[in-house]
Amino acid sequence: MTISQAAASKKIRSWMLENGKSIKWFADQIGVSKSSFGHLLTGTRNWQPKQLKAVAEVMGIPFEQLIDTSDEPAIQQPAYTISLRGTADSRTAKRHLDQLVFAVEDCERIEWMLNRNTETSRA
Repeated sequence: MTISQAAASKKIRSWMLENGKSIKWFADQIGVSKSSFGHLLTGTRNWQPKQLKAVAEVMGIPFEQLIDTSDEPAIQQPAYTISLRGTADSRTAKRHLDQLVFAVEDCERIEWMLNRNTETSRA
């Protein structure tokens, strides 16, 4: 889970508590199962941008506010280097590599959306 996704999950939990809403209620509102929503909140699964947009609509806030981390304490992220060697010739290895590629692409999509929305609001 990325920092912005963790911040979003924290904001969602706070909103649910303040408004007396259950996981099942929120899951129904955004069209996912109760168990999937629970996994999203705990970070077992990563949020999709369209899910975060639906969550922001239910909460009645702009998407940017949901994933804004400016109110979160600054966290220094370590630089990561991924080094691949050998072949991904097992199903598990291929699945893990696909998950890694998906996570990187998901982060890039969210970053692109943030940059695009920031540029739009400045214009």
